[in-house]
Amino acid sequence: KIMREIYYKYRGVKDLNRLANILKNNTLWASKYKELNDPMEWFFICKDEQFDQKILDEYKGDVRICSLSKSFNYGLMWAMYADEHRGICLEVEIDDSENCKEKSSLSDKYWTKYTVEYKNEPAEIKKNYPSLDEVLGVKSPQWIHEQEVRFVKKTTEEKCFLKVNIKKVYLGVRTRDETKSIIYGMKACFDLKFDIIDLASLGVNNLGVNFWKDYKGNNFSIDA
Repeated sequence: KIMREIYYKYRGVKDLNRLANILKNNTLWASKYKELNDPMEWFFICKDEQFDQKILDEYKGDVRICSLSKSFNYGLMWAMYADEHRGICLEVEIDDSENCKEKSSLSDKYWTKYTVEYKNEPAEIKKNYPSLDEVLGVKSPQWIHEQEVRFVKKTTEEKCFLKVNIKKVYLGVRTRDETKSIIYGMKACFDLKFDIIDLASLGVNNLGVNFWKDYKGNNFSIDA
C-alpha cells in the first residue's frame, strides 16, 4: 500500500481541453515507454549471451509510465516541462493508493511505484537480478534534477490514466493573465477543490520564489 504522499507534476497549458480534463477528472496521463524523453531508459548491462533482446522489445510495448517529481520549486523543471515558467505545477496525492505497490513486478492489476535512483553506472543483470522491471527505477545522474517518482503499469489499453487528488495548482512566475483567468474560471465553474498559488505574486526574491538556491532546500514556504 502506498501512503498518501505528495508529488508534483509540471506541465504546459497550451492544450486547454487536456488541462480541463486533468483538473476536472483528477487524472494524469501515463505515457507509453517509447514516448519517454530519455533514450537511455531501460538501459542495462547483461553479459548473458542467452538474453533475448526481442523479448524485451515486445515487453516494452505495453508499459505505461506516469512520471512525477518530489519537488515543485526547481527552476529547471519549470523551464523544461512547464513551458519556460508559463505553465503550471500540480500538487497531487495518489488517489488510487490501494492499487499501488512498491517495487513489485509489473502488472495490469495495479500500479508499481519506483522512486528513481540516480547512478553513474547502469544496472547489470545477473541471473535475472535485478529484474527487468527494476531497471526502470534507475537513471543517469544527468536527470537528477527531476527528483522523479514514477508509477508504472503494464496494460494493452490505449488510454491509461493514474488517478490523483489535486491539492494545489501552482501558477508559474510567467504564466499569462489569460491562462490564470481560465484556471480560476474552471475552479469556480466546476466547484473544484484545489488551492491556486500564484508564484508571481510572491515575488522573485529571497522572501518569495528563489530559484537560486539548491533545489533540495526549502526555497520558500507557503501557508495555504
